[in-house]
Amino acid sequence: MSAGTTYFVRAYATNSAGTAYGNEWSFTTAASSNSVVDIDGNVNPIVAICSQVWTAKNLEVSKYTDGTTIPQVTDPAQWS
Repeated sequence: MSAGTTYFVRAYATNSAGTAYGNEWSFTTAASSNSVVDIDGNVNPIVAICSQVWTAKNLEVSKYTDGTTIPQVTDPAQWS
């Protein structure tokens, strides 16, 4: 992917009844190829390890891409 570029993605399925398309989603890569920006605007540095690219720190995102807040669960009983 290229830095500072907006990409559009859309899933589709084809069978004997025809082709159906999912919702179109878009995202923009960070202007710098040394970081990525999450939905909250946090800038996360990236590092290349062999042929893979990883964030150099844990993500700090607080909501899903649809804007719904991710719950902060601290009670181990809630996880089970």
